[in-house]
Amino acid sequence: MDKPSNKSRRRFLKDLGFYAFLSAVVAQFAAFIRFLMPDALKKPPHRIKIGAPQQFPQGATFIRSASLFVVRRQNEFYAISAICTHLGCTVNKERGHEKEKSLDENFEFDCPCHGSQYDDEGRNISGPAPRPLQRFKLHLADDDGQLLVDLQENVDAAFRLCI
Repeated sequence: MDKPSNKSRRRFLKDLGFYAFLSAVVAQFAAFIRFLMPDALKKPPHRIKIGAPQQFPQGATFIRSASLFVVRRQNEFYAISAICTHLGCTVNKERGHEKEKSLDENFEFDCPCHGSQYDDEGRNISGPAPRPLQRFKLHLADDDGQLLVDLQENVDAAFRLCI
């Protein structure tokens, strides 16, 4: 019975090393090419129609698809983000506790995660939140008169859409 020669074993190990090196180079090149191609992210639209102004009752209405509250005071509207500025939890609307005011006039936003509280204007009044809730610009759509919120355009606390 003949033993395999050392040359064939040496040749096998040499070929194995060469192909392992070649595989590593090809994988590195493929990773480099993949790095140059950006990921195609499907971003939600930044302008969203949220409904006709008549559909919104007095007080705050939560719009789940945009994570915001639309607040109506008589014929004035403004939009407040429902994302807490502390760690990004969704805030809840809590009814006020004063008996002499109607429930729709007195409310605040409470963060269930860490206890931040915001008044009905979105200003932080207690808790670890470092700044007020974001405010977004509202428009009336030209084609059908619905409220249109622009999630990329922040406005200051004095902004109101009067209808």
